[in-house]
Amino acid sequence: MRGPVKLSKFALLMGLVNLILLAIAFISIFGTFPDHFFPFLSSSRSVYRSPYFLSLLGALFPLTLWIVVKKGIELIRAPRGQWASWSGILIHLGFLMVLVGGACTLLFAEVKDVMIPEGQTFALPHTQAKLKLEKFTILLHPATDKVKEYISRFLVEEKPGVISRRALRVNHPLNIQGTKIFQMRYQMRIKSVEIFVLEGEKRVATFNLTPQVPFLWNDGGVPVRLRVEAVVPDFVINEKGEYTTRSPIFRNPAALLSFHDAREPDRMKWIFKDAFSHQPAKKQERSFVIGSISKFYESGIKLSRDPGVWPAYLGFLFLVMGTFISSCLVPRFQQGIQT
Repeated sequence: MRGPVKLSKFALLMGLVNLILLAIAFISIFGTFPDHFFPFLSSSRSVYRSPYFLSLLGALFPLTLWIVVKKGIELIRAPRGQWASWSGILIHLGFLMVLVGGACTLLFAEVKDVMIPEGQTFALPHTQAKLKLEKFTILLHPATDKVKEYISRFLVEEKPGVISRRALRVNHPLNIQGTKIFQMRYQMRIKSVEIFVLEGEKRVATFNLTPQVPFLWNDGGVPVRLRVEAVVPDFVINEKGEYTTRSPIFRNPAALLSFHDAREPDRMKWIFKDAFSHQPAKKQERSFVIGSISKFYESGIKLSRDPGVWPAYLGFLFLVMGTFISSCLVPRFQQGIQT
């Protein structure tokens, strides 16, 4: 009677494992839909952190571990050539390693977004490596003004005194000491705008204005507040009459300058680099011209460190090996075909 009782218990255990696997697969379906598709979920991927999903994974782990141990003991006691036992234990061991990898990812994985300005050094967390953004480059399509690619060029110091140059491109991540680095975005920052004040063709004043920071200018005893409201690299007016930029390259830069004084109400004016160089200026007419623009870029990168990747890969390898043995080798030995 012991044999049938043990067999029924084992069948019940296997049925429970399969039931849990079906429940996990069903709940995982909700995570494949777009965010806010289901009103009861804050986001689709939040289902993977729900207590129900985690409880199922926690229940599956000891059951799978028990099956692996039980099949391992049977394999040790079984005569040689029992390939079917090998396939079963490898498949369950694969499931077990995938669960271990998922648990490591859930508990220890780190994903972080970082903005690095040009010239700044950044210490890579959990490593000895340091990265310095040497240059950020924007590449355009040859026939258009659209961005083709942008590249972050880093100086990487993985060990003290050991420095190399690495280029980070979109869809071509870097892997430095177990941390993956992805190129995500960029941001242009304006340090200051040099503005010339002209009377006719004579320069009477020069200012260096920081965007959005008011600057007080004493114009013949009258205080005038100046402020750079916006800067566009390649000024153009679209069909709707709105100002915009054709490309991120500074071909026709413009700055929106605001004025405030006691003589006239608040007003704004677009100023350019060469607005008055191609036409004669009226005598004593005051004008504002851009002298130069000091700028820099910030590279937006994503850092991803996941210790659960290699256990999961090992689990997938076991699954493939177990499936291969079960599908290819076992039937050949049963038929007596030894190759």
